[in-house]
Amino acid sequence: MGLRESIGEHRAWAGVAGALLIIAVGVFALREVRSPDGASAAAAAQAYYSTDDGAHFFPASADLVPPCDIEGKTAVRAIVFTPDDGKTKFVGYLERYTPQAKNEIETNRAALKAGNRNVGPPTAAMNGIEVKKPGASNPWVPRSNPQKAGAIMSPTAPGGGALELVMP
Repeated sequence: MGLRESIGEHRAWAGVAGALLIIAVGVFALREVRSPDGASAAAAAQAYYSTDDGAHFFPASADLVPPCDIEGKTAVRAIVFTPDDGKTKFVGYLERYTPQAKNEIETNRAALKAGNRNVGPPTAAMNGIEVKKPGASNPWVPRSNPQKAGAIMSPTAPGGGALELVMP
Protein backbone atom coordinates (compact mmCIF):
# COMPACT_ATOMS: atom_id res chain seq x y z
CA MET A 1 0.00 0.00 0.00
CA GLY A 2 1.37 3.40 -0.97
CA LEU A 3 1.56 6.53 1.15
CA ARG A 4 -1.45 8.13 -0.57
CA GLU A 5 -3.63 5.10 0.01
CA SER A 6 -2.50 4.91 3.62
CA ILE A 7 -3.28 8.60 4.19
CA GLY A 8 -6.65 8.18 2.47
CA GLU A 9 -7.59 5.32 4.76
CA HIS A 10 -6.37 7.04 7.92
CA ARG A 11 -7.27 10.69 7.35
CA ALA A 12 -7.75 11.48 11.04
CA TRP A 13 -4.32 10.12 11.97
CA ALA A 14 -2.71 11.82 8.98
CA GLY A 15 -4.26 15.09 10.13
CA VAL A 16 -2.93 14.61 13.66
CA ALA A 17 0.54 13.76 12.32
CA GLY A 18 0.47 16.81 10.05
CA ALA A 19 -0.63 19.10 12.89
CA LEU A 20 2.10 17.74 15.18
CA LEU A 21 4.70 18.25 12.47
CA ILE A 22 3.56 21.85 11.96
CA ILE A 23 3.72 22.48 15.72
CA ALA A 24 7.19 20.93 15.94
CA VAL A 25 8.49 23.02 13.02
CA GLY A 26 6.95 26.15 14.58
CA VAL A 27 8.60 25.44 17.93
CA PHE A 28 11.93 24.82 16.17
CA ALA A 29 11.63 28.05 14.18
CA LEU A 30 10.73 30.02 17.31
CA ARG A 31 13.75 28.63 19.15
CA GLU A 32 16.06 29.63 16.32
CA VAL A 33 14.87 33.24 16.10
CA ARG A 34 17.58 35.49 17.42
CA SER A 35 17.48 38.92 19.01
CA PRO A 36 19.73 41.72 17.69
CA ASP A 37 22.46 41.00 20.27
CA GLY A 38 22.78 37.41 19.04
CA ALA A 39 21.07 35.77 21.99
CA SER A 40 18.24 33.37 21.41
CA ALA A 41 14.80 34.95 21.71
CA ALA A 42 13.64 31.80 23.49
CA ALA A 43 16.36 31.95 26.17
CA ALA A 44 13.81 32.49 28.93
CA ALA A 45 11.41 29.87 27.52
CA GLN A 46 11.39 26.33 28.82
CA ALA A 47 11.04 22.90 27.27
CA TYR A 48 10.79 19.43 28.76
CA TYR A 49 13.80 17.08 28.86
CA SER A 50 14.42 13.50 29.94
CA THR A 51 17.59 11.75 31.09
CA ASP A 52 16.01 8.30 31.46
CA ASP A 53 14.57 7.57 28.02
CA GLY A 54 11.22 9.21 28.71
CA ALA A 55 10.35 7.53 32.02
CA HIS A 56 10.48 10.95 33.72
CA PHE A 57 10.65 14.52 32.42
CA PHE A 58 11.51 17.94 33.77
CA PRO A 59 11.62 21.55 32.49
CA ALA A 60 14.85 23.32 31.54
CA SER A 61 15.83 26.12 29.18
CA ALA A 62 14.45 25.69 25.66
CA ASP A 63 17.74 27.17 24.46
CA LEU A 64 19.60 23.90 25.12
CA VAL A 65 20.65 21.81 22.11
CA PRO A 66 19.94 18.14 22.86
CA PRO A 67 21.57 15.82 23.48
CA CYS A 68 23.02 17.97 26.24
CA ASP A 69 24.44 17.59 29.71
CA ILE A 70 22.07 18.41 32.57
CA GLU A 71 23.42 17.75 36.05
CA GLY A 72 25.94 15.23 34.73
CA LYS A 73 23.43 13.22 32.69
CA THR A 74 22.73 13.20 28.97
CA ALA A 75 19.34 14.78 28.32
CA VAL A 76 17.14 14.83 25.23
CA ARG A 77 14.02 16.88 24.60
CA ALA A 78 10.79 15.25 25.78
CA ILE A 79 7.59 16.10 23.92
CA VAL A 80 4.85 15.84 26.52
CA PHE A 81 1.12 15.30 25.99
CA THR A 82 -2.01 15.13 28.11
CA PRO A 83 -5.32 13.38 27.38
CA ASP A 84 -7.19 15.07 30.25
CA ASP A 85 -6.43 18.81 30.44
CA GLY A 86 -3.15 18.31 32.30
CA LYS A 87 -4.22 15.89 35.03
CA THR A 88 -2.14 13.15 33.42
CA LYS A 89 1.01 13.93 31.42
CA PHE A 90 3.27 11.56 29.54
CA VAL A 91 6.21 11.68 27.14
CA GLY A 92 4.84 11.00 23.67
CA TYR A 93 8.24 10.99 22.01
CA LEU A 94 11.84 12.15 22.44
CA GLU A 95 13.85 14.45 20.21
CA ARG A 96 17.57 15.15 19.69
CA TYR A 97 19.94 16.58 17.09
CA THR A 98 22.49 14.55 15.15
CA PRO A 99 26.11 15.40 16.05
CA GLN A 100 26.49 17.34 12.76
CA ALA A 101 23.32 19.40 13.36
CA LYS A 102 24.22 20.08 17.00
CA ASN A 103 27.68 21.25 15.96
CA GLU A 104 26.23 23.55 13.30
CA ILE A 105 23.78 25.14 15.74
CA GLU A 106 26.46 25.66 18.39
CA THR A 107 28.92 27.06 15.81
CA ASN A 108 26.27 29.48 14.49
CA ARG A 109 25.39 30.62 18.01
CA ALA A 110 29.06 31.22 18.85
CA ALA A 111 29.53 33.21 15.63
CA LEU A 112 26.47 35.36 16.41
CA LYS A 113 27.65 35.92 19.96
CA ALA A 114 31.05 37.01 18.59
CA GLY A 115 29.31 39.61 16.42
CA ASN A 116 29.26 37.79 13.07
CA ARG A 117 25.94 38.80 11.49
CA ASN A 118 26.54 36.81 8.28
CA VAL A 119 25.49 33.48 9.76
CA GLY A 120 23.04 31.63 7.54
CA PRO A 121 20.20 29.39 8.63
CA PRO A 122 21.19 26.08 10.25
CA THR A 123 20.61 23.86 7.21
CA ALA A 124 21.96 20.67 8.78
CA ALA A 125 19.77 21.29 11.82
CA MET A 126 16.63 21.31 9.70
CA ASN A 127 17.33 17.76 8.55
CA GLY A 128 19.35 16.70 11.58
CA ILE A 129 16.60 16.08 14.10
CA GLU A 130 15.92 12.54 15.27
CA VAL A 131 12.87 11.26 17.15
CA LYS A 132 12.02 8.08 19.03
CA LYS A 133 9.32 6.65 21.22
CA PRO A 134 10.21 6.38 24.90
CA GLY A 135 11.81 3.08 25.82
CA ALA A 136 15.37 1.83 25.57
CA SER A 137 14.67 -0.67 22.78
CA ASN A 138 13.17 1.91 20.41
CA PRO A 139 15.54 3.27 17.71
CA TRP A 140 16.15 6.92 16.82
CA VAL A 141 14.62 7.83 13.43
CA PRO A 142 15.32 10.92 11.28
CA ARG A 143 12.39 13.33 11.59
CA SER A 144 12.77 13.87 7.84
CA ASN A 145 11.44 10.32 7.27
CA PRO A 146 7.69 11.07 7.08
CA GLN A 147 6.44 7.52 7.42
CA LYS A 148 8.53 6.35 10.37
CA ALA A 149 8.80 9.71 12.15
CA GLY A 150 5.12 10.46 11.54
CA ALA A 151 4.15 7.29 13.37
CA ILE A 152 6.44 8.17 16.28
CA MET A 153 5.22 11.77 16.45
CA SER A 154 1.57 10.66 16.56
CA PRO A 155 1.23 9.15 20.02
CA THR A 156 -2.07 7.68 21.11
CA ALA A 157 -3.88 8.55 24.30
CA PRO A 158 -4.51 5.89 26.89
CA GLY A 159 -8.11 4.96 26.21
CA GLY A 160 -8.00 6.41 22.68
CA GLY A 161 -9.04 10.02 23.43
CA ALA A 162 -7.65 13.24 21.99
CA LEU A 163 -4.24 14.52 23.07
CA GLU A 164 -2.98 18.03 23.78
CA LEU A 165 0.65 19.12 23.62
CA VAL A 166 1.90 20.27 27.05
CA MET A 167 4.41 23.10 27.44
CA PRO A 168 6.21 23.88 30.73
